[in-house]
Amino acid sequence: MLKAITLCVFGAMGLPTTAQASESLSDAILNSRPIINARYRYEGVDQDGFTEYARASTLRTRVGFETQRYKGLSALLDFENISAIGNELFNDTVNARSQFPIVADPNITELNQAYLNFDGVFDTAVRLGRQRINLDNQRFVGAVGFRQNEQTFDAISITNQSINDTSLRYIYIDNVNRIFGDDSQVGDFKSNSHLVNVKYSGLQIGTLVGYGYFLDLENAPAFSSKTYGARFTGRWDFNFNHDLSLLYAIEIAHQRPHADNSNDFDHNYFLFEPGVRLRDLKIKLGYESMDGNGTNAFQTPLATLHAFNGVTDRLLVTPSNGIEDIYAKIHYAFEPVKWLEGITLSGAYHYLNFEQTSGKIGTEWSTKIALKLTRNVSISLEQAQYNAQSVSVDTNKTWVTLQYIF
Repeated sequence: MLKAITLCVFGAMGLPTTAQASESLSDAILNSRPIINARYRYEGVDQDGFTEYARASTLRTRVGFETQRYKGLSALLDFENISAIGNELFNDTVNARSQFPIVADPNITELNQAYLNFDGVFDTAVRLGRQRINLDNQRFVGAVGFRQNEQTFDAISITNQSINDTSLRYIYIDNVNRIFGDDSQVGDFKSNSHLVNVKYSGLQIGTLVGYGYFLDLENAPAFSSKTYGARFTGRWDFNFNHDLSLLYAIEIAHQRPHADNSNDFDHNYFLFEPGVRLRDLKIKLGYESMDGNGTNAFQTPLATLHAFNGVTDRLLVTPSNGIEDIYAKIHYAFEPVKWLEGITLSGAYHYLNFEQTSGKIGTEWSTKIALKLTRNVSISLEQAQYNAQSVSVDTNKTWVTLQYIF
């Protein structure tokens, strides 16, 4: 098990990754970068079918350190605690408070990350242990950073940059530490999965990515799949107005069963997202489609799912008839002022249909204001409303978040 290997390595070396190099092992340890951050969040959920309104008040604290490099070797270690503040007036998925809607932030104290990193030879970095992994836009693999307990991976990842403008990445995943925590029956995916991601950034008009993700989730075989795909993203600046840019993203993927998945399917994924940028204003329109055949559908179980198909999290699992998501997003960043580092306003609207049939899933709108009070402190307020047609139920959510990062 990679988990056991990593802990043995740490114990043997007494060493818990930065680009800075030290001249001695003791300097690498003594000059470690501290990891200290805290995030308070209030999440309120008003959901049809529940007589109670969820009011989740939670605090996440994370502490640890990251050593400097010594002869190409460095390490990182951090722990986190998530605690409810006051009465638990919400269903955190393990506290048996089923009269409330779910807010998936259970009380947890756990090892968040613990890895060794070596980048001493052949333009290659090797990372072994429990680690955060975010690939591309996190549609297929991500850390689910929105939730208080992020998703991490017991894995070995190898990144090579020997070819100009090219990043070759291979990842083997032994275990997925999901957001639900070790007390949950669905807190882990036992894995024997292989990921390959190749990124080329040498084109003037954008970045091209090709990937193959071979998921073998031993305790969730219905989510085991092999997916091949390609993604292209970029920005074109207009010569007549340097404040104006065209934004674009297009992605295609194909998914079939893998390992112990006994289902028979042949699903496609498609994304087209054009947009414009005018100074600090960004507007994007998008169309995302995931196939379904009435029995099963295109799935992305390791993704940062909160970032897709609406922030109320009504579609964390793709319905059997698939999803068509037609959406619009807007984001505006104000210039910093004396008493504020920055203010951003954002909003989104999703019009959701089934891919396989003509049925309508529902709609969602959301708005957010975020203020960066200082270099270390930020606060945000977000509101979202999902109007159900045939999937889930009407849901309103409110978030207030205060964060400190050292």
